[in-house]
Amino acid sequence: MIKFRRILFPVFAGMLAVSRGWAFPAPEILPLDAVEPGMKGVWHTVVSGSAIETFDLEIIGTMPNGLGPGRTSILARALDSENKLSGPVAGMSGSPVYIDGKLIGAYSYGYIWPKEQAIIGITPIEQMLEIIDRYPLAPPERDFGSARVRWAGADERTGRPTAPAEPRRLSGAAEPGDAWMRQLPTPLALSGFSPEVVAAFRDDWTEAGFDLLQGGTGGVSGGAPEDFPLVPGAPVAAVLMHGDFSAASTGTITWADGDRILGFGHSFQQWGGVEVPMAGAEIVTIIRNMQLSFKLSKLGPIVGSIFQDRLTGVAGKVGPVPEMVPFRIHAVGEGGDERVYNAGMLGHRQVLPQLVAMAAFQSATRVLDSGDEQTIRLSGRIDVEGLDPITFDDVASGTGAIFGLAVALRSELRRLMENPREDARVMGIDLELEKVDSLAVNRLREVRLLQESVSARQGGFELAVMLERFRGDLRSERVRVPLPDDAAPGDRFVVLVADSTRADTASGYRSAMAETPADIAAQWRKRRPSDAAYVLLLRPSEGIQVGGQRIESLPPSVAAQLLSDTTYYPRESVRERVVWEGVLPTTGPFTGHFRLPLTVQP
Repeated sequence: MIKFRRILFPVFAGMLAVSRGWAFPAPEILPLDAVEPGMKGVWHTVVSGSAIETFDLEIIGTMPNGLGPGRTSILARALDSENKLSGPVAGMSGSPVYIDGKLIGAYSYGYIWPKEQAIIGITPIEQMLEIIDRYPLAPPERDFGSARVRWAGADERTGRPTAPAEPRRLSGAAEPGDAWMRQLPTPLALSGFSPEVVAAFRDDWTEAGFDLLQGGTGGVSGGAPEDFPLVPGAPVAAVLMHGDFSAASTGTITWADGDRILGFGHSFQQWGGVEVPMAGAEIVTIIRNMQLSFKLSKLGPIVGSIFQDRLTGVAGKVGPVPEMVPFRIHAVGEGGDERVYNAGMLGHRQVLPQLVAMAAFQSATRVLDSGDEQTIRLSGRIDVEGLDPITFDDVASGTGAIFGLAVALRSELRRLMENPREDARVMGIDLELEKVDSLAVNRLREVRLLQESVSARQGGFELAVMLERFRGDLRSERVRVPLPDDAAPGDRFVVLVADSTRADTASGYRSAMAETPADIAAQWRKRRPSDAAYVLLLRPSEGIQVGGQRIESLPPSVAAQLLSDTTYYPRESVRERVVWEGVLPTTGPFTGHFRLPLTVQP
């Protein structure tokens, strides 16, 4: 049996401690063209704690175009029994590989199923160093998290997507007999979230290209930076969320030079120029799995940023720590149980909406003890740079109430951050969760006109609206609906009694035409609370909605021209406009709708 060798890196051996980082000299490089089959080498990584261990390997050869056109990879065979048993290990990506003390690249690929051979793929260090040479290790010029989104399969009229994109396959997922060499995944380890909550959102993470690992990170520890040295072979983490909830992906450092590091040996998410908090880590253990083994890690303090996420690796720098989006959620249970959770999260459009929704769902299921018969209120404030605060208030009842509220919040955040016009930088999120009652669903039972006809002389009319609460009493309301001052005999109107969603749609507050952050935020602020029935008087009106603006009461000839198939720009036709609105508050969410057409009589 071949034994592994352990190398310890004490703080004052092989490096110089500096403020919030370390000065580690760049290693000598063995170029790709000098690597030959049969050469014996080693790779360094951590399998437990912070001790960097050494494992033996033998070079098999090189694979031209193995990492893509013009990207050669190096093939090697692991010689120790430990790695033959575990096979490729998620989190080992970036482990530096040396021949005669010279760095040749990063252990970053592997064949998942044929474990007894332990064949590994190595990204040449020259290809990783291109990241340092070509791209700046500094914050991007604009907020990378709000990059413009390109839609495939867009509707020709509105420009919005007509079908969801196909989900990406997991980088580490493989079926038995799979003959492809795959990059070792850097799973997103989630802590503070229960398995049930993770499972509820797993498909969405998969579609975004993330592999998930439930648990294992814990919060960012209170240890000193020197307890987690960022040296070749040591773990390094990209931190997406920290605090009472945490999310981070851990790989391994390949190369270091002063305060700069290279790691992973492949992309994290291939975000390009980024600003992701970077932390050292401690490995708790390796979990051996038949499909894919992985490292469990505990994070150290954040000490810098990952500024580049490219095809052949990530590049980071010890120094200023990126600002995270402060997140707070205050949850109050029916029995008086009250908790406040705080976290900081990355302001990326793929990450922030998902983590916010998961944290809201988790807080409700654990603090509010939510069940099938429940009514949950979710309110909050979203601060966006350059805009007035977005405040909202919503309520849901019944099975899946909190999940529905969480998903709706995620949808609104995504719409804001994925807008195709401008960056939308979220500066803070503050949520309030409250369990207000048991099941309290309301529905529309009856709408009745209380007179034979609608007369212009009377200036209006009355309705009887009957609401029914689940397992409760019927409630009848009389509503006086005024006619507009210019209403004349023969004019047509529609009375719409509806829930908040349909009332918002009739008013244009749910139009997909809003594209700028300002317009989307304005629509969000106008959304009606769901714990009311709304009585709207609608009048026919030819018009269009362009962006966040409705242009109503257009002359028919103008409307026809603007809506013609010979003219293209994203727009929606407007057939009605709201001329009056009444509100009937309910003790819980209301659903239902009814349209009553009317013609004004003399």
